[in-house]
Amino acid sequence: MKLRLKIITCLLCLISFFSNAQVAEFNYKRSIEGVADQWHKVMLPTEIFSKVSPQLNDLRIYGITSENDTVEAPYLLKKLSGKHTSKEISFDLLNVSKNTKGQYFTFKVNAAEPVDQITLDFEQENFDWQVSLEGSQDQKEWFTIVDKYRILSIKNPETDYAFTKISFPNANYTYYRLLIKTSEKLSLKSAKVIKNDIVKPVYNNYRIVRSTVSEDQKSNTTIVDIDLEMPVPVNYLKVEINEGFDYYRPMAIQYLDDSVKTEKGWHFNYQTLGSGILNSIETNEFSFNDNTIQKLRLRIENRDNEPLAIGKISLKGYQYELDARFTKDADYFLAYGGNIRKPSYDINHHTAKIPADLATLQLGKEGIIDHPEELKASPLFENKAWLWGIMILVIGMLGWFSFRMMGKE
Repeated sequence: MKLRLKIITCLLCLISFFSNAQVAEFNYKRSIEGVADQWHKVMLPTEIFSKVSPQLNDLRIYGITSENDTVEAPYLLKKLSGKHTSKEISFDLLNVSKNTKGQYFTFKVNAAEPVDQITLDFEQENFDWQVSLEGSQDQKEWFTIVDKYRILSIKNPETDYAFTKISFPNANYTYYRLLIKTSEKLSLKSAKVIKNDIVKPVYNNYRIVRSTVSEDQKSNTTIVDIDLEMPVPVNYLKVEINEGFDYYRPMAIQYLDDSVKTEKGWHFNYQTLGSGILNSIETNEFSFNDNTIQKLRLRIENRDNEPLAIGKISLKGYQYELDARFTKDADYFLAYGGNIRKPSYDINHHTAKIPADLATLQLGKEGIIDHPEELKASPLFENKAWLWGIMILVIGMLGWFSFRMMGKE
């Protein structure tokens, strides 16, 4: 019986050690305050992104119970990137007419549904036209939806650009009349009437600590270098241009990947994050895939044009949240920063059962997780396979001795 008690004690100590070893795999922690329900959400602060893996694999929610046991709360990681769906609305082109104002196209939609966009495709190229759009229920009384809206096409060996999308607030009419203010005889290849449903993304706005503008005279390129306060995931850029004339400039969006010190100084290696066209028609907003960066560079091709006056620059990144389930009474904390695989939780397969409205928990200040030297000096216990092997061996021994004692009794 004494031997049995010793084995049980050894097993409990080993389990406790293994639980602490789980936490020790991470470098940082923040206390989680206000757990009161089974489900809560935790918003990830921007400060942690420089300390976690790009895939956010190394995030865990642990709790310490009153019995000093370590428990783990499962979570669903959500990127608040929003959602955009488009639906084409069936319509008929009723008539095409022309007068001194321009050319008219009248559409009749075949369902009583709101619309917020019409896209056009013309046979013509290289145009710059103003359009107006009206709506009516009976073709007798017309109401202005948009006026002096600009559509544009540029086609040459260097450029192939078209902006022929007319966007407007939700409108619900049976008839839509489009006036294109030109004396040309137009040939409309196709048109689409669209309803967009948009769940807006939730962004973090990042503070730019420094931005510089320089000119590469050899390539006639404007270079804009942007420094952020800390490494953060960026996927949105807006560039304001302080000019009163029309412009069209290709632009590359780059980020600093690494740097090497040489005898001649530092050499900076930039990688392309995305590209786009700075132009006087659209809002010059650009979206691209997440990348954790601190230094950004814009390369604007001026070609044979004078450089543009660069105005305000805005950078944003999607917010991330953890929808977590708490089933035990414990003091919980968020552990992060470690070389560890992505967790696999059941709740990732049952997301429909997670409540829609969750109370937000507050995170405390960042703390550093201690890594005892004796644990680091023992390569045997740094490997989880050894720990599991020892636990299985002890459990097997305990079972064997239990059956022996039962046989003797």
